[in-house]
Amino acid sequence: MYSMVDFLRLQNSIMDVLAEQQLKIGYMDESIGLYYPLDSLRELLDVDANVEQMTELLMQFCEITENIFGFIFVSEKNERFCLRIPPKGGAYVHERIAQKSDEKYLFLQDFLNAVVKHNQTIDDLLRVFYKYSECVVVRKMADDEFDYLVYFEDNKPDDYRYCIKFEGKHTTYHRFSNTDFHKFGLLE
Repeated sequence: MYSMVDFLRLQNSIMDVLAEQQLKIGYMDESIGLYYPLDSLRELLDVDANVEQMTELLMQFCEITENIFGFIFVSEKNERFCLRIPPKGGAYVHERIAQKSDEKYLFLQDFLNAVVKHNQTIDDLLRVFYKYSECVVVRKMADDEFDYLVYFEDNKPDDYRYCIKFEGKHTTYHRFSNTDFHKFGLLE
């Protein structure tokens, strides 16, 4: 049925979420539950699968990536899948971050370090983006939820859309895939 599915985007998504968590709150040697709606998994795997088909695909994914993440436990409720990543998966990502050789994780660490500082401005945050690329897109957002959209036009070092909000002395952000950014109506 889906014999030629490319699981790399899902693998990278899991690694990116684990890395963001570890960079924010630190590494913990424990299982982590990551939740994906069916639609997000369809997009990541580029398939039009129903719940049963997606469950089968995820079982294939678990087998293929067991050497990286360990055995991932998969459950589903109301078209929302939980992928319980065992400690081995967190340790794998932790080692990659510790090697400081992956530019997207170096960028994310610098970005998070800037976001947590009080009284940051958009220029302060943009300095972090421009440190990693000259191909930075900055858009003032028209809604009240976020002030700015910032991303790398060439998707290097990462392909996420950063929606930034300044609230008093604090800065918050949400990081979306390009697809989810548009799906949630956060149009550029």
